[in-house]
Amino acid sequence: TGAIMNTSGPGTGNPLETDRRILYRKAIGENGLLACASGVTVSNAAELLEDVDIVIVGTGIEASPTDPNTIQFYKEAGIPCAKVGYLDAKKVKELADVVHAKKALKQMKCSACEGKGMIDERV
Repeated sequence: TGAIMNTSGPGTGNPLETDRRILYRKAIGENGLLACASGVTVSNAAELLEDVDIVIVGTGIEASPTDPNTIQFYKEAGIPCAKVGYLDAKKVKELADVVHAKKALKQMKCSACEGKGMIDERV
């Protein structure tokens, strides 16, 4: 088995740049696992998963509170609502669908390798 390399973009909510992602993939090799820990969203997950094996998602699937009682609770506690994130069920589902679709596609591509000793075990 290979190593796992965890990387991120330039900051929270900023995706890993394509050039760096390709460079890291080449450096770690096809047997290594590459993880991305920032900037993953529903809109860019499919592209990231072209080179990345693992995504670690936080702000990309969060929503700010909208319930007035919740907002008031955090105001009274002295916590700005902008700093409070809730998992957005719709975003979670959409991201899961993208990840599962990419996994299925990789498995279909790998089925062409069966019998030739070239099965991608990373999926």
